[in-house]
Amino acid sequence: PNAEVAVGWAGAIVVVWLAASAVSGLGGWESLSAATSALGNVGPNHVPSQVFLSIGPGAKVIYILAMVAGRLEILPLLLIFSRRVWR
Repeated sequence: PNAEVAVGWAGAIVVVWLAASAVSGLGGWESLSAATSALGNVGPNHVPSQVFLSIGPGAKVIYILAMVAGRLEILPLLLIFSRRVWR
């Protein structure tokens, strides 16, 4: 993958991480782990599943949207914005 896709993927992780961290009350490592797991639709997630019962609906919506974006394969969507594709 080219650098633009890698930067886009990292940017998506950072956006989900910061947004969910702001509303979930989870620590930095837990929010990053959950964001990466949600976008990639993979594990392991370093947050016990019982913790997700206590986070608010705002954080759950963020994680749901991240899971949908990851499930729709965010990488092809990022390729649309790559200059190399349109040359």
